[in-house]
Amino acid sequence: MTILIPTWLGPILWIIWNSIFILLYLYIVWKVFQWLKIKANHWVIGGITLLALIWTSNVLEGQYRVFYPAEHDLVIKGDGSIVENAANKRLITTDKGLFVFIRASIPFEDTMSYSFETKDGQKTDFEIILSYSETDVISIIQSFQAYKELVDLEDISSMKYFSSTGYYIDVVEETFTELVSQQIQQYKAEELTNEIRMEIVKTFESEVLNDHEKNLFSMELK
Repeated sequence: MTILIPTWLGPILWIIWNSIFILLYLYIVWKVFQWLKIKANHWVIGGITLLALIWTSNVLEGQYRVFYPAEHDLVIKGDGSIVENAANKRLITTDKGLFVFIRASIPFEDTMSYSFETKDGQKTDFEIILSYSETDVISIIQSFQAYKELVDLEDISSMKYFSSTGYYIDVVEETFTELVSQQIQQYKAEELTNEIRMEIVKTFESEVLNDHEKNLFSMELK
């Protein structure tokens, strides 16, 4: 189940929800005291009610997750469908597969800078431009699944947000730097022309990136 409510309504519902449980537990505890013929003590009843309320809150919070999607975020359910009109609202869901793809509809570019060592021990700077564009839902889902499998997180089930930038940094970048470093070390500094650099980047993009990664971003030499 997934529901959307205005952000301002969240605190009001929280107060109403907790008030209902407080009244319910007060009534139950008071009735139990009567049934056991124990003299009612307001402090004891209040303490038991508070503990019961805390326990209930912890149990319920374990059953759902809360998201606050921004304007350009894309909310995707576990079945692959999109939650429409979710921006700037409080999203409450029991769907364990649901996640938010950050900045899904904003194309942008990012420059990544690296330094590699050539065959003759010279340092050479290497800059690439990553172009992120709007992509299809299937590619986003495939990337998200790959991301969860490869990224070492303490609790995968608690993962909420995901981005193409995060995917590159956490999944692709290490492989890219490793393979490019191996290629660069085959050339002396004077042999490493701009054409060779471009070819290295294009080869990585075409032969190493899979289809859903190519849909998330493109690479070129700056």
